[in-house]
Amino acid sequence: MNVVDSSAWISYFTDDKNSEIFATPIEDVEQLLVPSISLTEVFKYMNRHVDEGVALQAFAHMNLGRVVPLNSSLALNAAVYGLEFKLPLADSIIYATAKKFGAKVWTQDSDFKDLPGVEYYPRNESVTVLYHGKVRGVIVPAQEKSEFRVKDHPFFGMRKGSEETVLEELNRLRKPRHDV
Repeated sequence: MNVVDSSAWISYFTDDKNSEIFATPIEDVEQLLVPSISLTEVFKYMNRHVDEGVALQAFAHMNLGRVVPLNSSLALNAAVYGLEFKLPLADSIIYATAKKFGAKVWTQDSDFKDLPGVEYYPRNESVTVLYHGKVRGVIVPAQEKSEFRVKDHPFFGMRKGSEETVLEELNRLRKPRHDV
């Protein structure tokens, strides 16, 4: 059995770089469980970022799998998993649904990254940090390891053999500015 997280559904419907990975569990509708919270999240996202027609098509496609409604037992388990793994509400419901049915969770949401029974595929996308609506920074994912080594940089070891301390060298370099 498979449970596809909302982030993976959105990846599939928007045809991003991970969409082919998520096509496997999504298109195997006989093994597909769809937490009802995922219907809400995906419809809302697609309606907001694409349009209502596409959102309704996505909603209909998701209903090809077995939709699992939130009941009191599942809600209680979701709360326990949310506390145990520090998961946001929707993620804890999705995880509890998967655990209830012994299913695998497919996702690109880093909240699930190290949890048992999860197939996690990172987005590798930049995140823009806003403060009061203004861009304050961009967090860029780490790239593949570089073959460049710090000790190969021309500045590494440039003071080798110098008898001056770092403080003495700084004072010497600053002196012309302070003597004006």
